[in-house]
Amino acid sequence: MKKIMLILAFSLCAWGMAKAQTVQVSKEYVVAVEKMMKVSRGLDATQQIMTQMFAVFKAQFTEVPAEVWEKMEKEMSASMERDFVEMLAPIYQKYLTLEDMNAIIAFYESPAGKKLAAAQTGIAADSFQAGQQWGQQIGQKVQEQLKAEGYLQ
Repeated sequence: MKKIMLILAFSLCAWGMAKAQTVQVSKEYVVAVEKMMKVSRGLDATQQIMTQMFAVFKAQFTEVPAEVWEKMEKEMSASMERDFVEMLAPIYQKYLTLEDMNAIIAFYESPAGKKLAAAQTGIAADSFQAGQQWGQQIGQKVQEQLKAEGYLQ
């Protein structure tokens, strides 16, 4: 399952990069997206994902020496942030103006914004768990309703 998710993630990234290259985004806007991603700690998650992806690659290609993996990961980490930001900038520009981005940055630089940024990983994990429970409840209710309607025994 992890392999499928990684392949999907890479495919989406490749598609997104190809798509993003067709939209013109100003350097100022890219800088704003990068700053917003940093102050909101959005780039932290990308680094974690990349680390996990390299762990999977290392497990799949055990014949590759550790120093090769270390070098490759270091090189890719250096460019990964900028590449990712440039890929996301057209997406953000589609929905948010530069003024919006600056307001979002100002929020994340405020005490409340800093607190939200620090809590987002925990919030996301807890929300995912709550979503699973919610989905199970809906599934159970659907089954009960189908049973009541005579479609299930």
